[in-house]
Amino acid sequence: MPSRDDGAQPPTHDLRALLGAGELSAGQQLFLSTDWAATPIGAPTTWSTVLQAAISTAMNTRFGMLVMAGPELVMVYNDAYAPFMGALHPAMGRPLAQVWADEWPTLRPMIEAVLTDREANFFTDFPLLTSRNGFPEEAWFTYSYSPLIDPRGGVVGLLNTVIETTDRVLATRRLELAQHLAQLGTTRHAGLGEAAAAVTAVLAEHRADLPFAGVYLLEDPEDTASALAFRAGHGIPSSTAPFGYAHAQLWLRAALGGAAQTVSDIDGTWEPVVTPGESGSGAAHTAVVLPLTPPGRATPVGVLVLGLSPHLRRDQDYRTFQELVANQVAGVLGDTLAHLTELAASAASRSMSEALQRSLLTEPVRDSHLQIVNRYRPAVLEAEIGGDWYDSFQCQDGATWLVVGDVAGHDQTAAATMAQVRNLLRGIAYTLHQSPAEVLTALDAAMTGLGVGRLTSVVAMRIERGPDRAVDGVRRVQWSNAGHPAPLVVRADGEVRALLAPAERILGAEPGSSRSDHEMVLHPGDGLLLYTDGLIERRGTDLDDGRAWLVERVAASRHQPLDDLCDELLSAVTEQAEDDIALLALRAHREDRRGREEAGPPGRQGGLPPT
Repeated sequence: MPSRDDGAQPPTHDLRALLGAGELSAGQQLFLSTDWAATPIGAPTTWSTVLQAAISTAMNTRFGMLVMAGPELVMVYNDAYAPFMGALHPAMGRPLAQVWADEWPTLRPMIEAVLTDREANFFTDFPLLTSRNGFPEEAWFTYSYSPLIDPRGGVVGLLNTVIETTDRVLATRRLELAQHLAQLGTTRHAGLGEAAAAVTAVLAEHRADLPFAGVYLLEDPEDTASALAFRAGHGIPSSTAPFGYAHAQLWLRAALGGAAQTVSDIDGTWEPVVTPGESGSGAAHTAVVLPLTPPGRATPVGVLVLGLSPHLRRDQDYRTFQELVANQVAGVLGDTLAHLTELAASAASRSMSEALQRSLLTEPVRDSHLQIVNRYRPAVLEAEIGGDWYDSFQCQDGATWLVVGDVAGHDQTAAATMAQVRNLLRGIAYTLHQSPAEVLTALDAAMTGLGVGRLTSVVAMRIERGPDRAVDGVRRVQWSNAGHPAPLVVRADGEVRALLAPAERILGAEPGSSRSDHEMVLHPGDGLLLYTDGLIERRGTDLDDGRAWLVERVAASRHQPLDDLCDELLSAVTEQAEDDIALLALRAHREDRRGREEAGPPGRQGGLPPT
């Protein structure tokens, strides 16, 4: 029993005096009505002034405080502390170990350390599995135990200053889940099954709130009478996941009407589900079934089954959280449905676009000693037709022309402009018998005069041989570049380099700009590669890096047949390409031998990849 303080004023006999002025609160009234003489700490006249001062402080603050008096740790607590006790309140005047019996094994070491060391401790968001409401409930507290020391150095009790942080901890934990689900909205899923699996994978990481989950979707999302099928889940025994039981189907389908359904006894449907909580574990026997209605739809596409934790209060916050999860899952499914619709429309549009684009691109010129291969690949992420093109043709004087160009834009106008520019260039080159620079100058003027107003990059090459080189097959190549990526020359000895030259104006930017011709010699076994920027342009990198990659890739594969080389280049960039790609490759052969066989099978000579 606490002793009086030596040399101090005697304790007061009037407990009312400890409570100050003003109207008494419920807790203060309970304090006054308690028969303290019948408790282990005895009548108030035996209480030390240190204990009385602590009790007075606790009973006159709105902060949660508990005084644990005497060796028995008799509880004296205020109004702010009472809610922490739940159904254990009232317990004024009872020993702490009796009131918090289930929690005592956890609390005892902390309390004994303070009694022994006479030093306060402090805990932030300490998890406690408490039975205060008749079930093992997860709760969190921030608190301190402080010793009450009399003038003689004896410990007459402890002061517990505490706030409950359960609501904040749960809100933070649930916000984290909501954020993880929200991140799924940025991911495109291949189908509803994949979307359901991604959702339940996230839910599986938050089993403390949702010990199990299952997504059941209508086989036909447009028909609420169609069968519900299990698509993904966690914590649900696989043997019963499909829900073949008729009574289970009833409450699953009931949620399709739009209202959440709570099922309190699931053991007849599932095997008991045991899930670990943060502070303990227990069997989950209750589930809630919520409709999954994506935004913009009037009817659900399925239902979401969520297990309820046996360690959490089933209050409004928990219900709101479950509804939020269902809404987010429905949003992911809705995004996936919209994506599938877009894919279907895009596939149809892409098919028509490719057909139109390919109709505008011709087969390469046939030359038994110049093997020419071309390829066209539409942008992976675009359904629109674009302005990329390739062309090869022979003029009356026997010269062979190679052209690759790119009209700005991705629409039907770009494709129409591409066809106009290609035909104009063909006509000018065929008629004038001039160099590439002169042809591009004339083309720029014609585009301006005819109102062909789109910016267009072009690289044009004229390949001819002199009469004195007919046997060895050496050819002269002239080229001019109007703002287009530099073509590559691939030498028979293994050298691969870009045909770099000072940049000249793109067509349509400044008609009348001066243009230059450049020359090189092409020997048998040498090759050329012309392409549009879609082959080397990547998000986050510059064209120089892309060109360096292309040089390295071509050098490593230069011995392959041209068809295989072109296919390999396109395959290497299929997943990253964000623009159309037009590709034109040439390899020269000696004229004193049959080059047709070396040019590859006639069926693939210059052909487009099969669709």
